[in-house]
Amino acid sequence: MARRWHNLLLIVFTIWFAVGLFIVVGDLSTPFDRLGDFVFMLLGAMLVLVSWVRFYGLGRTMAAFLTVSLLAFATEASGMTWGFPFGQYSYTENFGPLLPPGVPAAIPLAWWVIVGGLFLAFEYILFSLGTSDAFNRIFLIFPTASFATGIDFVLEPVAVHVRGYWHWESGDFYYGVPLGNFVSWFAVAAIMAVALGFFTRRKGRRQVRARPRVWVCPGVILAILVMFSSANAVAGFRLAAVIGAGAILLCALLTIALWRLERRRVLA
Repeated sequence: MARRWHNLLLIVFTIWFAVGLFIVVGDLSTPFDRLGDFVFMLLGAMLVLVSWVRFYGLGRTMAAFLTVSLLAFATEASGMTWGFPFGQYSYTENFGPLLPPGVPAAIPLAWWVIVGGLFLAFEYILFSLGTSDAFNRIFLIFPTASFATGIDFVLEPVAVHVRGYWHWESGDFYYGVPLGNFVSWFAVAAIMAVALGFFTRRKGRRQVRARPRVWVCPGVILAILVMFSSANAVAGFRLAAVIGAGAILLCALLTIALWRLERRRVLA
């Protein structure tokens, strides 16, 4: 049943991505812009959720998802209200429905896709290598937080200047985005990775037998990177486009490596 849901979600997500890529790169406007971007992120979050459920089980997955979502909402609400930790900014309605005090409902989903997806991808590799849970919980913090921060370097120019998801009140470090935003992205992603480590301990028979299709997680992130990197290139944000090209390469390699690793385990 989970595999069928995964397949169905993947087909719908791929179609939505193809249409969205055309719209975002062409900077087109449609009557469904606000809802469309939210649905795209919702589909991606659901794909990551199914991979987590297939590997960790429903209970651990929901605890992890709620923890990441609440941390994301709390930090974003704090940033909007007090300018901490990311800096002073405000969201618009362009990223879908807003939650009080004005945080788009898509934002916690985006944090889950990026941090949750990266964490599972990296942890599955370590699990396949037979490393200990104690080692994994420490080791996974840096690559998860680093890659997540790199992704934000790709997202920010398009999100601010093309799609208008949010506006910075001040900042000149990177296309009008303050340096503190990226420092805080690393810190928040690291905290989330630490929290996720507590929900993924004590693996046993379920994980050994699981066929979670973890490659879908970086695959979702890869689609997001392709969309925003293409938009960066078209909009003339050259540095962001170059960073995006590097991120796409790394994410594609990670996706392929996980697909081959899972295939090898299935055949074994």
